[in-house]
Amino acid sequence: MKRIVITSSFAAVIDTSKGLRPGYTYTEADWNPLAPEDVKDPVNAYLVSKALAEKAAFDFVENEKVGQ
Repeated sequence: MKRIVITSSFAAVIDTSKGLRPGYTYTEADWNPLAPEDVKDPVNAYLVSKALAEKAAFDFVENEKVGQ
């Protein structure tokens, strides 16, 4: 059986429009909502790239039936 290990970044889930969220527990339901058209600076470019990369990895695992 093949396995894939994905090492992610907090940038993939943080929603900077909600500010600091002390005590908030992030889950798999949380995603950074920024889109490529939101990129106005290097920080947003990094945040968008991490969310898109993680979503692409999940799509790959689903589409290729990895680990099933």
